[in-house]
Amino acid sequence: MAVSSVLLAQFAQYMECYPYFDEPGYDGIHNGGWKCLKKNAPKKAKEAYEKYLKMEEEAKKKHLKI
Repeated sequence: MAVSSVLLAQFAQYMECYPYFDEPGYDGIHNGGWKCLKKNAPKKAKEAYEKYLKMEEEAKKKHLKI
């Protein structure tokens, strides 16, 4: 299962990320990666992110990586 770059482009710039181990704010657990969608993201970005989350959930049920 693959996620299109078009879908990712609709919300990627609005993602809040965890800091890496060598960055300020590192929590000792997460080493980078997506945390959540920023609250001020436009509706289109929120809809695309919801679609991505549904795809991710479906892939997990089928034991697939996306």
